[in-house]
Amino acid sequence: MDTRFEVPLRNGFGASGAGALSTALALNDALSLRLTLNELAQIAHLAEIENGTGLGDVVAETFGGGVVIRKKAGAPGIGEIDRIPTRSITVSYAVLGRGIETRRMLRDASHDKELRRRINNAGKASMRALLREPTIENFMRCSQNFALKTGLASERCVDAIEAVAAEGKIASVAMLGETVFVVGESEALREFGDVKTSKISFSGAKLL
Repeated sequence: MDTRFEVPLRNGFGASGAGALSTALALNDALSLRLTLNELAQIAHLAEIENGTGLGDVVAETFGGGVVIRKKAGAPGIGEIDRIPTRSITVSYAVLGRGIETRRMLRDASHDKELRRRINNAGKASMRALLREPTIENFMRCSQNFALKTGLASERCVDAIEAVAAEGKIASVAMLGETVFVVGESEALREFGDVKTSKISFSGAKLL
């Protein structure tokens, strides 16, 4: 069985979670395992945890539905999600570097108390702020604040964020990675790499 990705690995696109989830769905169909979507997604979620490749992407990718807010940690059927109502807006992004290996970052966070504290505090503050105003604009502000306050954004990513801000728009960094994204189009972002676009998806995982 082959897995093909249309996005670069290690750059915050949730590719490892998507790979685990698509593999689970494909095997369920090929082997007639007769498992439900929640059961398959839970297996994919556990595979992510066991391999240190991610913690929360699978639950969002399973059901899609636009901009997902993960309110409670855990696999599908256990974790709790909500959504920001939105149209199928365009998102522009540029990959600025090779990216960060999630396994290494999770390992570093488990040993570095200061890094773990920054991530936890920034995450809680961002979640509270987002739930007070669940809009795309506020999501971008909260996402940017998290990237900057945790120190997880590289200098080049920070430069790109500041350049986009100079044209009156809000950019942030896909975690964990070297991908800077902005809602709509951005001329400033073109200074930092090849800019591509994508649409907000409203469909979750499915067999083709």
